[in-house]
This record gives sequence, structure tokens and C-alpha cells, in this order.
Amino acid sequence: MKKASILIFTLMCTFPAFAKQEQSIKIIQEQNGNITNIKIEGSLAPTQSLDCISLSEVKATYTPPDLHGAMMKCINIEKYDSAVMLFLLAGIYSRFDAERIVDRSAKAGGRVLIIRTFEKISSEQKALFAKRSNALWNDTSERQELCENVKRIGIPTYFPKYLVLHGLNAYTSKNPLENALVSDFNSQAIWDGLLDTYLHCPK
Repeated sequence: MKKASILIFTLMCTFPAFAKQEQSIKIIQEQNGNITNIKIEGSLAPTQSLDCISLSEVKATYTPPDLHGAMMKCINIEKYDSAVMLFLLAGIYSRFDAERIVDRSAKAGGRVLIIRTFEKISSEQKALFAKRSNALWNDTSERQELCENVKRIGIPTYFPKYLVLHGLNAYTSKNPLENALVSDFNSQAIWDGLLDTYLHCPK
């Protein structure tokens, strides 16, 4: 029996309601060689298709999967400045989302999204992206500009459905989107903390 099938069987035995869940949620099976990946429809999925855009065009309604899609388009047309900026914004947004959701098993979704994105680009593209990223971090004025843009865009205003559906609760809860966010979440404090610890923005 494949590992994915074992996972489904285990979930159904451990949580009897799981068998009924298949009627209310859509399970997607993806074959990758001998491995069958199973996920919930909407997990780490974009809400819209964006072109390669600059931070000046970004809205707080764009999710990390949306931004990763735009980043990929920037890489494909060799606009690495925009690609790096979008990547860093997606990073702070995914970290913010990981803090505000109840299901801790979904917290790693941001890292999974990064892995999936970079699997799609060549070694040469990865090297050029890394070179531009390092240059930004070593340039104080560029990092300052990045921080000003991120602060202007502000705290995300979307519901992090893409991340909620990545966790185990999506398989075991009757309605995984209900009560999915931390009730006493201090959004401003978390946001300010990430500006400091993730982007290292000057205070």
C-alpha cells in the first residue's frame, strides 16, 4: 500500500468523521513518480493570476501563493529585482499567516510553497535570484526602500484560506474554515515584530 493510501486509511480510522468529510471537501491526488501526494483543494493555492509586478502595484489582498506566481513570471523574464521583492513580501505574509491560524500543523505551509516554487526554475535562475537577493541585503538603501514599500502595503487583509487548508484540521474538521483564526491575535504586534526580525527594518 502506498504511503498516501496509508495516510488516508489512518485518518479515517483515527477520525471516523473523515470518511464523511470527503463529501464536503475535495481531495486531490497527484502522482509524482511512485509517490502519490494527497491534498485538499485550495491548499497553498493562489486566488488570482498576477503578472510580474513591482511592489508599488501590490495590494494587501494578494496572498503568498499569488505573489509566488507573480515572482515566477518575473524570473522567467529576468526581472530579478521585482522577483526578490515579491519573494520577501510573500515571506513576511506567510509568516504572519502562520501566527494567526489556530492549526499549528499548517505553519510549515510557507516553506512548502517556497520549495514548490523553486523546483520549477533552473539552477542558473536560482543562482541569479540568489545573487540579486544577496545584493539587496548588503545595500542599506535598497533594504530601506523595501521596508518602506512593505509598510505602505501593510498587514494582509485576506483570509488565509490557502494555509488553513494545508493543515490536518482540513481533513478532520467538519468546517476547517470556521474558527480557524486565533481569537485574541495581536496583528499589529506580530506585524511589527516580523518587520524587525524577518526584514530587519530600521525602527
